[in-house]
Amino acid sequence: MKGCLATIGGIAVVLVALAMCTAANMGSNFSSALNSASHERTGVSVPASDSACTTADQRERQAADYINNDEYQKTYDTAISGLHYVTLCGNDDDNLLNKGYLLSFKALAEHHLSSGDSATDLNEANAVLVECQTH
Repeated sequence: MKGCLATIGGIAVVLVALAMCTAANMGSNFSSALNSASHERTGVSVPASDSACTTADQRERQAADYINNDEYQKTYDTAISGLHYVTLCGNDDDNLLNKGYLLSFKALAEHHLSSGDSATDLNEANAVLVECQTH
């Protein structure tokens, strides 16, 4: 149980910190940034022709919806797909946030599915947060 609480606590810390980074980068209020499924991306414009980045953004939103409905396998699969598309995008703040959220969703899904390495994903999400803060 102690490990479970540490994992969940780590996910919560990463998601809150990513939300704070989102709020700082986009000028939105903190409470709206906590709901990643509805956060606005008006601070950074993505060209319509950049379909990989658009798809990564869509996958992040889908994963948020799935995790909110306790659909862990769908969350995991969508996060994996989204992370693939994130690698095809640049390292701007928006893509870093997508990567951080997707890694966090993947970690939470792995925890509930009892598969994968959620600790590694949380550590990587934390590293993305640090990069976001210094970017």
